[in-house]
Amino acid sequence: MRNYVRKSDRGNTPVDIIERAVDMVLKEGRKITSVGKQFNIPRRSLRRYIDNQKKDTLSTMEIENTAEEGRPNPSSLKPKHGYSRSSQVFTDEQEAILVQYLHRAADIYYGLSPVDVRKLTFQFATKVGLKMPSTWIEKS
Repeated sequence: MRNYVRKSDRGNTPVDIIERAVDMVLKEGRKITSVGKQFNIPRRSLRRYIDNQKKDTLSTMEIENTAEEGRPNPSSLKPKHGYSRSSQVFTDEQEAILVQYLHRAADIYYGLSPVDVRKLTFQFATKVGLKMPSTWIEKS
């Protein structure tokens, strides 16, 4: 599915609104139902976001305790809310960098074949240290 077009508007609540709603419930002690109605977020979804926030907070605290032992500090870890693309390997910025490089290569008449593009993307993902599908590793 090369050009997927979303058919519904479910799950389009901005992340900042979700975070404000979660903070109102966790920090101010407001009820989930009233906050959900105020921000137009379904009660069950808001409950899931709150549970994920609590779980992420606990795991972040555990990781920060182990950071003193020489492991990296996960201060950049931020809880994720909403829908995401399940099979997305690159972030939007990384994908834009690849696209820019490929356009530049084509502009100077050094076009790459589809196989070369796949090899390049595998090398880029390996260099950046991204989690990638196992088939990429098997076929490399």
